[in-house]
Amino acid sequence: MSNGSLAKRYARAIFSIAEELNVVEQFNTELIELTETLAMNDNELLTALTTPVFKLEERQKVASVIAERLGLDNTIKNFTMLLLEKDRLVLQSEIAQIFQVMADQKAGRVRASVQTAQGLSNEEQAEIRETLAASIQTTSDKLIIDFTINEDLIGGIWAKVGDTTYDATVRSKLQDMRSALLK
Repeated sequence: MSNGSLAKRYARAIFSIAEELNVVEQFNTELIELTETLAMNDNELLTALTTPVFKLEERQKVASVIAERLGLDNTIKNFTMLLLEKDRLVLQSEIAQIFQVMADQKAGRVRASVQTAQGLSNEEQAEIRETLAASIQTTSDKLIIDFTINEDLIGGIWAKVGDTTYDATVRSKLQDMRSALLK
């Protein structure tokens, strides 16, 4: 079985428990926090927890301390220990991503990525949020946007919402002009 399908199975299982306990958002937050913690220092902690050089008991103690420090729910802590026991902790990040998609679907949220050549003011971000929300027929509070700066764009805006990409960048306009001139 591929790692992708294993991660999906684990994500579905923990999501089912979260729904049953009515703590989907809490588990989503905790799984993301755990992913970020394990990824610190170029995945140094994750590497240490998945290296068989250390005994399982030692790795479990470290994982338990991490869970306590993060204030993880016992279910998430036990889930993490299960992944550790089964040598599948490397799937945790992928499981968290899949869980987040499932939580977003349940809550009716849509995620988007927006890139600009320069930073945007709060007003500009709000205007982009409203425009994108209207384009996908949702409310702006249901749209979660990751704004990033990409200086290669020269100017303009590039956005991706679901499978749809909007490209109104100077770079793409220049490429279009170049193609037209070469014809």
